[in-house]
This record gives sequence, C-alpha cells and structure tokens, in this order.
Amino acid sequence: FVAKHDTDEHVRDPFEKTWQDHVGGPRAVSLYLSEILHIVSERLDSQSWAIKHTAAFAAAAIVTSLDSSLDQTTTAEAVWPVLEKALGGKTWDGKETVLNAFVKFTTNAKSTWQHGSVIGEKMKVKASMRLAQPF
Repeated sequence: FVAKHDTDEHVRDPFEKTWQDHVGGPRAVSLYLSEILHIVSERLDSQSWAIKHTAAFAAAAIVTSLDSSLDQTTTAEAVWPVLEKALGGKTWDGKETVLNAFVKFTTNAKSTWQHGSVIGEKMKVKASMRLAQPF
C-alpha cells in the first residue's frame, strides 16, 4: 500500500498493479489499518525526503480510502496522529494532496473533532497554522 504511492514511477507501478490484482479496495485498507499506519508513521521519520513524501502520500490515501469510516471515533483517533505528522514540516511539491486529505478528514471525522476532543483542539491549531502560512 505504501509503495504504490512512491513518487518514482518505476517503483510505484509494480506495487500499484499488485495491489489492484491481489488486494483491491478500501476494505483492505480498513482491514490492515493498524499495520499500514505503523509503516507510514515510521517512514515519516525517515531521513530521506523521497521516503517521507511516499509516506505522506500514503497517509493521504488512507484518509481517502476510509472515507465515511473516519466517522468512527477509534478509526479517526488512530489515523489522526499519522496525518498530523504528514502535515508537518515544510512545503514540497505534492503536499497539497496531504492538505486535501486533511480537509477530507475534517469533513468525515466531524463527530470526533466537534465534541471537544484532544484531536479537535489539535486540528483547530493545525488549520489556523496552515492558513497563516503562505504557499
């Protein structure tokens, strides 16, 4: 799942084809969510920008894949720290994909952040920081 979001086409294509041929859609992401989140989180700490970017794209894809499942508090609470980590750092080509995932997360996980949770407070801070920074 993570490698199919690589920025290098030669790396991405075989993994994307394998995912489509053998695993498939969003149910697989939901099924293996904790493992995928663990791998993505570790890769976001990499010293390599290419690996960080791949992990950030994968984090965005998790949000897109889960869609309405994010309205479940436990799912949103598991995904949020990884998405928050992917949002961190400086701007790079393609980061708008992660920012769009943040918007989708706020829409789909509305019940989680609206009820005064810790995630809700962090999301408000992140959103205000992003709006204050020029792109």
